[in-house]
Amino acid sequence: MKLRVWPAVISLVLASGVLFGGWFAYHSYAVKNPLHDHLASIEGIQSIESVTIERDAVHITLSLEDDARLRMIREHIVTGNPSIFQKRELVLDLDMTSSEQLEQWWSQALFEVAEAMDTHQYGSIPKVLEERAQGASHVAVHTEMDDKYVYVQLSDGTSTKYIMLPREPVMTGVWPNA
Repeated sequence: MKLRVWPAVISLVLASGVLFGGWFAYHSYAVKNPLHDHLASIEGIQSIESVTIERDAVHITLSLEDDARLRMIREHIVTGNPSIFQKRELVLDLDMTSSEQLEQWWSQALFEVAEAMDTHQYGSIPKVLEERAQGASHVAVHTEMDDKYVYVQLSDGTSTKYIMLPREPVMTGVWPNA
């Protein structure tokens, strides 16, 4: 029996095109577009830069309005798309225009905040930041917390800086001596 090469190659190319085309259509129309539409409806989001859905994480790059509440935005994203976030973690990348004054202020406050995070005394973070903000009249501080993050919002009237501090410490590649 003589095998014809061209019909086999054409069948393979057509079958691959249908399979990958179907996967791409499903991924775009059933997963990514509804997520993008939901993001556009959330109050506080100025623009959506990119959405990348991977096997274990969803990476979203956002620009937020100056008065946005990051904890509420993160909560709306996760609760509005429960099927996407069942097995995936939400990773928010914030595109912000922070000022040099805010960056300097945050770097000075970071030691006390890191100490509170390490000792799991999350309730002292707002107090520490408010005390520092009273000394600097140009900085307004807003803090919130949920089960995964401590959210800090710094504003100086013209620019805003958002910080998400994970409550579970991130391992930096140090091997424990066990």
